[in-house]
Amino acid sequence: MKETFAGRIRQAIKTLSRNMPVMTSTDISIAAEIKTREDQKRLMMTIGDFCKSGELVRVGRGRYQYRGKKSNKLTIQERMWRVLRASRVVKAEDLQQMAGASESYALEWLQMLECQGIVRRLKNNKWQIVHDTIEMPKNEEKAERLRHIRLRKKEALEAINEASNAISAARAAIERMEEDNA
Repeated sequence: MKETFAGRIRQAIKTLSRNMPVMTSTDISIAAEIKTREDQKRLMMTIGDFCKSGELVRVGRGRYQYRGKKSNKLTIQERMWRVLRASRVVKAEDLQQMAGASESYALEWLQMLECQGIVRRLKNNKWQIVHDTIEMPKNEEKAERLRHIRLRKKEALEAINEASNAISAARAAIERMEEDNA
């Protein structure tokens, strides 16, 4: 498959960003081997497009920093939110089929929305949106619980590393004692 002009520029920017956190259009032009005036104009338009998408950020006049290409893929929660807002009344099975969520995850998410007063449970395992917000509600309780778990995991790993270092030091001391006795 033939590489696109934007792909060629993106590759040059990625390569430059490894050694040069801030680059100029001249740096990019040299790295992408731009030779004609027409390609130079295309380069500047491509840089503008990358800045609009957030892939490149202007950090000064004619100076850019690469941030990476953003994914347009929606999360499962975002897909479930769109299905709920469009349908107004859903079952967990609807979220499974239309958003690709597991049944347990869809039910957990709907229960979280119920606690926040966004949906209410109806008969026949249906859920109705009662407070429609444009922004998708966040599960702050779960996010805080996960932050706490990550912090405890980090502390546990640090303790394991300290213990491992102490064991290594003890082994080295025993080996020195054995060498002295030999």
